[in-house]
Amino acid sequence: AADEAAYLATFELNSADGTLKLARQLDYESVTAFRLTVLVKDAGQRPLSAECSLRVLVKDVNDNKPAVTVYGIKGFASPVEITESDLPNRPFALMSVEDKDAGEAGQVTCVALQPDLQMRQQDAKSYVLSTSSVFDREKLAWKLWTVRCQDNGAPPQLTELLVNATILDQNDNPPKFNWSQDRINIQEGGPAGSFILSMPASDDDEGENSRISYWLEPPEIERFFRVLSNGT
Repeated sequence: AADEAAYLATFELNSADGTLKLARQLDYESVTAFRLTVLVKDAGQRPLSAECSLRVLVKDVNDNKPAVTVYGIKGFASPVEITESDLPNRPFALMSVEDKDAGEAGQVTCVALQPDLQMRQQDAKSYVLSTSSVFDREKLAWKLWTVRCQDNGAPPQLTELLVNATILDQNDNPPKFNWSQDRINIQEGGPAGSFILSMPASDDDEGENSRISYWLEPPEIERFFRVLSNGT
């Protein structure tokens, strides 16, 4: 009953002249063939009938673009990330490609549009991405590449995808003082807690790698001086 309803929604038969027409658009990716039985009978007092079996084949056309997905090296849905100072040609992402068309129209070729992005094909539907570049997060927080995937249909369908990789920080920068004095004069008799000077420092790294703290050496000098968390 379900098949009959589907066929009735798909084809129209003119009962007067036997003309068979499509009632809706066909999708090869949903169904590739139909088998129909057409009956005909005369209008005699004792009607006579005949039947004809038809097999309708749906021909595929190249109506699907390649679907391209990029994700991190840790697996599906993981972020695409590169740690600064990673060695060149180290894999950092995976790419999957799918085209729902059949035959050559479903065969896809992918290329990187920038020379420092390498794509190693694992099979017909997956690639491993790596880069020949070494990054410094203090100069570049993220990197963009473009990947072009094209199928072999006629005419071909094309998909371009931006690969956006976040550059992760590595603790490769020491803190530095933002002042140049090496001698100060203190008047005797000043009360405890008196302000002496501010010694601001900074760290070019990111997040926890940029957090700094201060202390005095040798430890026994803390009998006379105290440094606060802001460098005062």
